Amino acid sequence: MLGALYLQIQDYTAAAASLQASLTLDENQPSTLLNLGIALQCLDRLKEAETAIVQALSQKPDYIAAWFNLAQIQKAQGNTHAALISLQRLLSLQGPRPDVLAELGEIQLQAGDAHAACASFEQLLAMDDRLVRGHLGKALALERMGLMAAALTSYDQAITRDPNCVPAHYNRAVGLLALGHTELALQGFDRVLQLRPDTLDALHNSALALRQLKHRD
Repeated sequence: MLGALYLQIQDYTAAAASLQASLTLDENQPSTLLNLGIALQCLDRLKEAETAIVQALSQKPDYIAAWFNLAQIQKAQGNTHAALISLQRLLSLQGPRPDVLAELGEIQLQAGDAHAACASFEQLLAMDDRLVRGHLGKALALERMGLMAAALTSYDQAITRDPNCVPAHYNRAVGLLALGHTELALQGFDRVLQLRPDTLDALHNSALALRQLKHRD
């Protein structure tokens, strides 16, 4: 109980210590093991977090929240194969939901399967097209498939829903620059720098776009 309270107030070190103490009294507590995994994940102790959640699932194999957190931890460790298996298990238990489809698409992108990722993000957006994460993910997938014009449309959709979405502005500007739309790209990099002045890549590409304009003149 105390460990869960520490978790809520984001004191992850205290939460981990309290939850570990609780488990010394009774190891058969799937919810405590999950909370411990979450606390350890927030402390970037990913291997220990994974061990705790796997132990929770050994006691409660249909623990949907545990499968979701396990997939996130495996994704953070770069273990995309295991993360995909975890999410497929979750989907077999519950069916699709937006946050699961977003994770699935991002892991598929991380694994290099842009077509599958695009399908996952499209399924997500069919459920709720207000989600910036879905439009941004779809744009990244389309870009990796070589469909830059379609990717730009998805970046536009992301920006429409969140005008301050730095990744969407930046990636859109990079795409415009690659297509030769230098002035529009420059406007995009300027917007990124307004939102986040310390974005070095935007500074570099903005200078590149300016040089291209000067050479054109």
